[in-house]
Amino acid sequence: MSEAQLIPFEDVGDEVPVGRVLSVALGNPNWEDLEAALSRYAGDPALALFAYLRDGEAVGIVGTESGPTVGQDGAGVVHHLAVSPGPAASAIGAAMIGAIASRLGVQELGGIAFTTELAQFDACGFAIEALGAGEDGVERFRCTWSAG
Repeated sequence: MSEAQLIPFEDVGDEVPVGRVLSVALGNPNWEDLEAALSRYAGDPALALFAYLRDGEAVGIVGTESGPTVGQDGAGVVHHLAVSPGPAASAIGAAMIGAIASRLGVQELGGIAFTTELAQFDACGFAIEALGAGEDGVERFRCTWSAG
């Protein structure tokens, strides 16, 4: 596997194909939902979206909370997550999550996922715990990751 790099999403050039993995990270949204999610990341300094690039291609996307309180308790928050499918997905996911934890300066990461997102969190090495359905009837899961 060639060396990969984690870079802020806004620094990804137009020549880098990110559509497929970004769409998975954001739950396969329609165009309006995609624009709204990207605007939320662009407009909130506490949120950050990163692309994980290998050989000039986005093989992962991770959206985090990166405000001043994140990391004070040794934990960070993951809002969106996706890894390109394939035999190397787990290795890519593990490396990407290690890189984001290092970038945030945290030893633990956590997030809440829906059923459709579980495979992505699993591929990245998160432990998954069922929380049950919310008031809207949608099943939710707590996903946690620890370094080492």
